[in-house]
Amino acid sequence: KFDPDSAQAAVQAMFELDLLDDERFARHREKYLISQKKSLLQVRQKLSALGISREIIYTIIEELQEQEHSEQDTLVQLIEKSYARKLEKGETEKVVGALMRRGFSYRDIKAALEEFDFEDEEQDW
Repeated sequence: KFDPDSAQAAVQAMFELDLLDDERFARHREKYLISQKKSLLQVRQKLSALGISREIIYTIIEELQEQEHSEQDTLVQLIEKSYARKLEKGETEKVVGALMRRGFSYRDIKAALEEFDFEDEEQDW
């Protein structure tokens, strides 16, 4: 609906106001996703789905790993918040499956579950 000159002026103004900064947007989104207890895999996938370049995503994920972002800490918090009741009921397999679908590795899930004291510890999951 706008003529090319007006569109160009609007885009230029957005650049000058720093409104079209993919890296800043990606970092903001990454912080939100981490606060929502998303796995690094999910963070990567969601940023990619938003059209963020692979280079920016790689940089952000690498920085998270350097900051020692612990998937296990995220898992423990997530289990405490959302899956503790299922563990108490002995539904460990369901919890493992749900967490794997959220992008966490089996190794990290197993390590996180070892921090919980529940009845079926001997169960081979």
